[in-house]
Amino acid sequence: MPHETADREPRLLESEPLPGELARPQPAGNAPAPPESDASYRLILKNLPYVVFKGYQDWSVDFIDDKIEALTGYSQAEFASRRIKWLDLVVPADVDLMRQTLVAALKADKSYLREYRLRHKSGKLLWVQEASQIICNSKGGLDFIYGAFTDITERKQAEAALHQSRQHFQDIIDFLPDATLVIDREGKVLAWNRAIETMTGVKAGDILGKGNYEYALPFYGERRPILIDYIFKEEEEFRAKYAQVKRRGEILCGETYVPLLRDGGAYLTATAGGLYDARGNLTGAIESIRDITEHKHLEETLRRQKEHLASVALDNARLYADAAAARQAAEAANEAKSIFLATMSHEIRTPMNGVIGMTDLLLDTPLTAEQRECAGTIRSSGAALLSIINDILDFSKIEAGRMELECQPFDTRECLESALDLVATAARQKGLELIYWVDAGVPATIAGDVTRLRQILLNLLNNAVKFTDRGEVSLNVGVVTGPEALHLPPDTVLLRFSVADTGIGIPPDRLDRLFQSFSQVDASTTRKYGGTGLGLAICKRLSELMGGRIWVESSGVPGQGAAFHVTIQAAPVARPLIIRRELTRQQPRLAGRRLLVVADNATNLRILVLQARSWGMLARDCSRPSQALEWLERGDPFDVAILDMQMPRLDGLMLAREIKAGRPGLPLILWSSLGRREVKAAGDLFAAQIAKPLKPSQLYDTMMTIFAGPSLPVSIDQTGLYQPDLNLAARLPLRILLAEDNAVNQKVALRLLARLGYRADVVANGLEAVAAVQRQPYDVVLMDLQMPVMDGLEASRRLKQNPPGLAVPRIIALTADAMPGDREKCLAAGMDDYLTKPLDLEALKASLAQTRPLPDPAGMAPPAGPVIDLEQFQKFRAAMGADFIGEVLAAFTAEAPALLQQLRQALAGNDPETFRRAAHTLKSNAAAFGAVTLAALARELEQIGQAGCQSAPGDKVTRAEAEYLRVHQALKELLPV
Repeated sequence: MPHETADREPRLLESEPLPGELARPQPAGNAPAPPESDASYRLILKNLPYVVFKGYQDWSVDFIDDKIEALTGYSQAEFASRRIKWLDLVVPADVDLMRQTLVAALKADKSYLREYRLRHKSGKLLWVQEASQIICNSKGGLDFIYGAFTDITERKQAEAALHQSRQHFQDIIDFLPDATLVIDREGKVLAWNRAIETMTGVKAGDILGKGNYEYALPFYGERRPILIDYIFKEEEEFRAKYAQVKRRGEILCGETYVPLLRDGGAYLTATAGGLYDARGNLTGAIESIRDITEHKHLEETLRRQKEHLASVALDNARLYADAAAARQAAEAANEAKSIFLATMSHEIRTPMNGVIGMTDLLLDTPLTAEQRECAGTIRSSGAALLSIINDILDFSKIEAGRMELECQPFDTRECLESALDLVATAARQKGLELIYWVDAGVPATIAGDVTRLRQILLNLLNNAVKFTDRGEVSLNVGVVTGPEALHLPPDTVLLRFSVADTGIGIPPDRLDRLFQSFSQVDASTTRKYGGTGLGLAICKRLSELMGGRIWVESSGVPGQGAAFHVTIQAAPVARPLIIRRELTRQQPRLAGRRLLVVADNATNLRILVLQARSWGMLARDCSRPSQALEWLERGDPFDVAILDMQMPRLDGLMLAREIKAGRPGLPLILWSSLGRREVKAAGDLFAAQIAKPLKPSQLYDTMMTIFAGPSLPVSIDQTGLYQPDLNLAARLPLRILLAEDNAVNQKVALRLLARLGYRADVVANGLEAVAAVQRQPYDVVLMDLQMPVMDGLEASRRLKQNPPGLAVPRIIALTADAMPGDREKCLAAGMDDYLTKPLDLEALKASLAQTRPLPDPAGMAPPAGPVIDLEQFQKFRAAMGADFIGEVLAAFTAEAPALLQQLRQALAGNDPETFRRAAHTLKSNAAAFGAVTLAALARELEQIGQAGCQSAPGDKVTRAEAEYLRVHQALKELLPV
């Protein structure tokens, strides 16, 4: 108890009675109540903001306001019963000062105002102000005291903060390397830093608070205005009298010679500016002074050397000629280095293709845990080695001046999301939140080099994930509108990409090392995290090639991380490549829908709520699951809820079970990282799942699906492994020829094609490839460049020169070379695409998807007529409505490939009835919006099915598949932008 502690302290006022003091008479029984007065008196007392009391010299009271409990935590009864005395609460260190105040009051007018500290019942300290009047007895001694207490803790804290702020200001001034002084509006010195003490020999203690131009004495030996005083002059007076002083906006600059400083005088340059309060009123001025004497002497020395420099001009010319010769030799050496690197690249990438490709295939087979760990180690080591090779080759291209950027339209969000997807697994394994946000002003489609931009972003994101153990990694994109964007070329915007993390940070004194070639922050970082030190140097050069720059901000404090910023110049493309208007405007089907969002990460909450509100949804968010449950229990209406999977105390699954127990009909959406094992127990709790980082397109599609019809249980992929697109071959049947001389590379390519549903014929050199194409038709040739007998380039040139009437397949280059000019050589030889080894399954799939099957020699070319009857299409559009036709046609493009696959399966399984039904559905769907040719082909297939598939319909199915590709492309062109 506080009074127990206080009892051990000496009771100064009790042990040392004042002259004339009388001890307080001890009351019999209960302490007398305060004098009763009318109701008005009690009402006034109750509403006063003070705690009123009547006390005695022994620190007891017989009356104290009941507000004392709010102030001290002790009740009125405890004071009235004298179990608690005021001395029990006072901080012992303040008792002596209180006694002095009381003694002084007894000698004066018997009133006093004192401030001291109390110990609250809870243990916390608080400041009170006591205003009291001493009532003396007839002998002049203290009889009792009337007074009032006020809590001044907040005021004391504000005074302490103000004092600290002033101290910080003084510390900043003292820290400045230039001599600095500050004066107020009346010309009194407020600050005089150490540098000006050193310059003038005048200590701060001798000048602070002085005015009347005394601060000019150390410089000029007389009281006179100096530059800082001109701040207070009117504009007209300044221009008339002080033309020698330069003005840059509100800043004054001046230069002068001062004879009294130094031996022989000193040259000084000064800068002065005004200080303003929060209302914009001029309250004072600050001036910084720099000694430029050495600079002036240097200028004089340089002037004297001017004639000497002229005399060596001829020598410089000779040196320039020597330098030119050396530059030519260096360029020749650089070219030789590039050729060497190209050769080494091919020699390294060829076996790397086998290592990585075969390891990928091995990982997709049943393995024991130990085997999978070993294979995964081989795969990650191979990928790391390939990354190092890529960095060295990119750096070589830049150093040789042969890095050329493409300028093609691409979707901004797709570029960002593809980079984020590549680091999502690593972030998920470390438990990091991955967040991105695109400002409203960023163009949906821009023209530039998407590959190199993605390379920069991927490097920054990989570094952020690598150096962050907990917290988040965020990617933000915005348009720069400040002075940096004033001189952009016409029809160009300056975009800024910012990658921030909560990792270990970078010491400020080492920031300059980041963007140097072959450099990292320190050697320990290299040992712990790996890397060549080339990544950021390449990013710097690439950003400069794109018309921008790169920089980093970091305080070096672990947990506060670092923020990398990259700017590039880009030209907005008027017509977006991917039409997703729903991502940027209000949606009638979502407007007014009530959304509940529960997540513990503030950044994630803000981004999701902003996106939902942009569609017109009424979004409410909270970071505590318990608060969400309170809203639901009291009946707050919601149409859908989004629950974060990872939350403390109550995760998404637990919260979902609680919600379903009370609101079983409320659709729930799980917000989690893909592939998390924790969602195995989700069951049918969730209507859908969205992945982190939040993608607006995914969120929109999820919301539209939920509000379009009854919710379906979410299907969650637990493996996290890549799922091959086995339907690609059914949707796009292709005849493929592989030209590759390396046996390992042949196996890798064939297995990758098999995962996409394709089989391929194989030849070992370019001559065999030409003969194979002339012997039978192929839709696509995967052509290695370096092969014996005839290389891929020569084979491609010969294929492009095929006799008239012989179909030329699409040629895709496969090469381990990745040096400048390789892609151009392939395209010049007639190749249509370019893939580097080791082969990437997604890149192979994307390249094959661009292939159009060639017509069969038997006359199976697509009909020459229109793909879609425009008149019938317009009637269908008018009947469906502009808003609904997109959904109808999306359903068609989703269902048609499945129907075509059913035709193939039914044909292989000798199932005429299934064949007929699939053809009938395809016919009806195609005829509805005017795909007349596809409908006619489907009608023929339906008739074949009715006849029991007695004739061989395989060719007609192939024609229907080819025609569907034409229809799909035509629909893309007809849909409104």
